[in-house]
Amino acid sequence: MSVGYFAQHQIEALDTSNRVIEELRRSLPPDAGVKERDLLGRFLFSGDDIDKPVSVLSGGERSRLAMAKLLCEPHNLLCLDEPTNHLDMTSRDVLEDALLAYNGCIVLITHDRHLIRSVANRIVEVTDGRVRAFAGDYEFYRWRIEQETAPDQPPPESPLERVSPKERRRIAADQRAKLKEHRDRVAAAERELESAQARIAELEQQLADPDFYTRDDAADAVREHKTLTKLVSKLERDWERAATALEDAEGARA
Repeated sequence: MSVGYFAQHQIEALDTSNRVIEELRRSLPPDAGVKERDLLGRFLFSGDDIDKPVSVLSGGERSRLAMAKLLCEPHNLLCLDEPTNHLDMTSRDVLEDALLAYNGCIVLITHDRHLIRSVANRIVEVTDGRVRAFAGDYEFYRWRIEQETAPDQPPPESPLERVSPKERRRIAADQRAKLKEHRDRVAAAERELESAQARIAELEQQLADPDFYTRDDAADAVREHKTLTKLVSKLERDWERAATALEDAEGARA
């Protein structure tokens, strides 16, 4: 059996004198059947990124590179200790897809409940030196724990229970697409709000000058300021609704 291990300090093992593509080559087997650039692309390294020195990478980028190196090696058992540390949401999605596509066995230690829900099909609980194993996904584990205090609770209806890895990837992709819609709405509302506020600040600077009122377009500026002030109030409400929806969606995914 070949065991691959990803520790929380795994990024410290990278050779910072290498470029990204050179560092990957250290671990890519000759018969891997995958192109270096394609593999790096799956872990969000594209274009000039693959030629960056490892020394200039952020913590999240180093974690992605370390995980790419680990997953390209011919291991049939992966032991992962908090692999989503230092990763943003997009990078976590990439890691999730890679783990769901992995054909070997994974031992995963993590506080990331969404990753557990998506990947795990067996839960091991360690409490006060006592170990208990539950042959099922995270929702089944939660139900079994609840049964100890509320035995009349019905079994869970988990969307990821007893489905194939391919179906899990589809469900996870749908969840990410919905989350992206919410993020795009928040970003769009922020851009509109910032643009309107910048224009108001520009108008207020003009209107603060007494000489400005001698100009022919002074009345137009006053009307525009009034219209934009009302618009900002609306955009603030739009942003608040979008941000709340995003927060709810992220909470449901957690």
